[in-house]
Amino acid sequence: MERELVRPARFEELPSLIKPSDLVLDVGGGIRPLSRANYVLDFLSWPERYAVQPYLSDVWPTPHYSAETWIQWDVCSRKPWPFRDKQFDFVICKQTLEDLRDPLWVCEEMMRVSKAGYLETPNRIVESMLGIERTRYCGYSHHHWMCELTETGIEFTFKHAQMHAYRRFHLSVGLDLSRSQRDHHPGEVLDVFERLSVAMKRWFYKVNPKYSTIGLYWNNGFTCREKVLIDKGDVEADLMQFKERCRTIKDIWLPKRTWYGKRLRA
Repeated sequence: MERELVRPARFEELPSLIKPSDLVLDVGGGIRPLSRANYVLDFLSWPERYAVQPYLSDVWPTPHYSAETWIQWDVCSRKPWPFRDKQFDFVICKQTLEDLRDPLWVCEEMMRVSKAGYLETPNRIVESMLGIERTRYCGYSHHHWMCELTETGIEFTFKHAQMHAYRRFHLSVGLDLSRSQRDHHPGEVLDVFERLSVAMKRWFYKVNPKYSTIGLYWNNGFTCREKVLIDKGDVEADLMQFKERCRTIKDIWLPKRTWYGKRLRA
């Protein structure tokens, strides 16, 4: 048995991580499966999505999955998946865990049915920014979890509603008038104007692509845990602590246009 290995990884590494003889499972790939996947496990059925362009079809032009190996399944049902222990050599779960009601169960089942794998979620940095999808929400409005890599795996923090409403929790480009405010204060009445500010700033700046997602390669297992925050004060303290950690990152935002609006070359 190979030694346990957990490390940050990128989606582009998959062709070097998956061997030609590997049996591969894609968990949650119903909208856009991995072309190399032999099996797909998803809530969507085969007829709904079979014509979608799969990931990495330039590397694996012919999809390895078929109607017979497309398993429609509620991955969070707490019912063991219909696979044997270590049946698969590799499992991928891309941009799915953040949407689910029970990502810990899904992680545990991935480790049960596979020997190694790759998982990917949005970076918590992106989930802490207004205007990524809509000006009134941080990150993506349909996501339930904020995800961070640890030394041995991944940690999930529930995406509480108050993070959308108050700018003191938001990562932003430019002037931050709530820099030192940890509690509610009268100046919050001005937060309603932040949406206009966000729209203007997003015209001139873009998020550095290296902070858009996090990826994890694992072999023989990884740790998965939830950061449980129930008290309102604990939730808001955690949001502020994450913001403070991000202040040391100097390249989160990249210029997209000049001051007079000309788009810069990539």
